[in-house]
Amino acid sequence: MRVGRIAAAIGTAGLVSACGGSVPPATTTPANLPNIAQIQGAIAGTILKDDHVTAAVYCPTQVPQITGETFSCVGVATKPKPATFIFQVTEHGGTFVSYARTA
Repeated sequence: MRVGRIAAAIGTAGLVSACGGSVPPATTTPANLPNIAQIQGAIAGTILKDDHVTAAVYCPTQVPQITGETFSCVGVATKPKPATFIFQVTEHGGTFVSYARTA
């Protein structure tokens, strides 16, 4: 009877240690896009070209670098009259993005 309990205890310990080895590592947070300033500059250039106004463009400062993710940037012009421009930015892998004016 005692041998059976010891064998059961050893078997259980073996299962527990085997499970520990199969636990996936903790997921890591993706890096943020490093080129937010370039994206803002490109959008500002598009506003200048299309609307002939200079605008300050604001995007989130920390955007996870994930292919297919989207985020919004806002352009604000004050001269000759106040105007707001909204752009949707889509990530395509690495630091490559595309953007389209939504408003």
